[in-house]
Amino acid sequence: LKETLKQQTRTATRELDEWDAKIAAKKRELLAMTRENTSALTTVTDLTSTKRNLEASVIVGKTALWQDPLDARRAALAERDKLVSTINERSGVLESLRGRIMALRRKDASVNV
Repeated sequence: LKETLKQQTRTATRELDEWDAKIAAKKRELLAMTRENTSALTTVTDLTSTKRNLEASVIVGKTALWQDPLDARRAALAERDKLVSTINERSGVLESLRGRIMALRRKDASVNV
């Protein structure tokens, strides 16, 4: 009976040692997977942050590449119209000044006579 009990104790001890070894191996595996997943999550976080920064820079500073051609054409036409109106205004001012100069010359000529 004692011998059977010792045999069962040895068997149970061996089984416990095997289970302890399996548990330790699974802990190491879990630790390795946790590190790997943490690394993957860090990469995802970095990529998401980069994506958001790129989207923000595209939205804030639209370049010619990203602009709608119709919007660019409308803006160019608006700028052209603004320049034409400025030139026309200044042309009117120049004509007015020419008229004044001619009037002053006539007055000057009539004073000299």
